[in-house]
Amino acid sequence: MNKIKTFAILSLLSISVSSCDLIFGGHEPEYYMYKLALNFQNTSGKDLVKGITLDGYSQELPMEDAVSGVVSHDEFTLNINPNPCDFPKKNNTIPDPPKPRYLNMEMYDDGYRYVMHFVSRSMEYCSGEKILTYELKCPYIFGDKEVHKVVTYWNILKKKYWWGKNAECYLIEFEGKEITPIHYETSTSGERTYAGIITLDKD
Repeated sequence: MNKIKTFAILSLLSISVSSCDLIFGGHEPEYYMYKLALNFQNTSGKDLVKGITLDGYSQELPMEDAVSGVVSHDEFTLNINPNPCDFPKKNNTIPDPPKPRYLNMEMYDDGYRYVMHFVSRSMEYCSGEKILTYELKCPYIFGDKEVHKVVTYWNILKKKYWWGKNAECYLIEFEGKEITPIHYETSTSGERTYAGIITLDKD
């Protein structure tokens, strides 16, 4: 009799969970999270990110005093390869087109400004990429209109959070230079940002 009762209870719980999935659209999506922040300096150590134009910044203070904000799209273009994989079509609908790339500017404990971007890839539909190449054009930083490539190497960390897993950046390559990034815990939910300083060959 006890076995019958136990089976009945488990069956009801299973039905309840399935019903909730049907009503609320299933489980929350989980992601691999790639968060990269870069500071650019010249050979004299000048912070080349400082003073970059930010959207919606109050002009009561000089732009050079800003410590955080969203970088104006007039300042840069950014592509990342490979691009985040597409979600499969559901109910004969077409996935939303990729959103425009963005850059945030943040100042970290070392006093330098960094441009930061994060990529999230679905753990259900995408693989965890080990190499991401950032193709960045930004005359304010580089002093030219060329596309500069930043190649980054990642491992997927084992620890899992409610939103998914962190990708750990362990190496950055830029025009023949190798940079070892450090990480900052920039979120109370466990997300990590990996930061590197790139020195450009200019005064």
